[in-house]
Amino acid sequence: MKKKILIVAHNEFEDTELIATRDVLLRKGIDVDLISLTNSIDLISAYNLKIKADDIIKNILSNLDKYDALFLPGGSGVKNIDNTKEIDEIINHFYVEEKIIGSICAAPILLAKRGVLKNKNATCFPDDKIVTLLKNNGVNVIDDEFIVDDKIITGRDMKASINFARKLSELILI
Repeated sequence: MKKKILIVAHNEFEDTELIATRDVLLRKGIDVDLISLTNSIDLISAYNLKIKADDIIKNILSNLDKYDALFLPGGSGVKNIDNTKEIDEIINHFYVEEKIIGSICAAPILLAKRGVLKNKNATCFPDDKIVTLLKNNGVNVIDDEFIVDDKIITGRDMKASINFARKLSELILI
């Protein structure tokens, strides 16, 4: 059976992190659903790239079981989705069900604040505020391209996107 991943996108996502990761996953034969966390399928990246998501979040929340993994891209828009009930529900579902979760750049904040990274190794964008937030939430922050700890993979930044995505696809296809 073909593996399936949920990519949750938001306005001001980091272009390379989303596009490159999606591309690698598709090339590895993984089904990808790109879902908008807004009420519109139209999204605009941090650098004004306009894309269309496959659907909006409210239409898939009741069907999260069909996904084998979750990917959260970074970007300046992460701060705008941090306090949404949908992101709480999605992250909690994948964590409780012990499914693979990938996040890159600023997105590990979303996992750390919900306790998913507590006592785990992780990496993130090397910004003092982000690193401090992770550490204050019990995360052992390691400055590396990507880190895998159990079923969670975190990536540093857009330069790590391809290697991060390759490793994420390996984890999904195991």
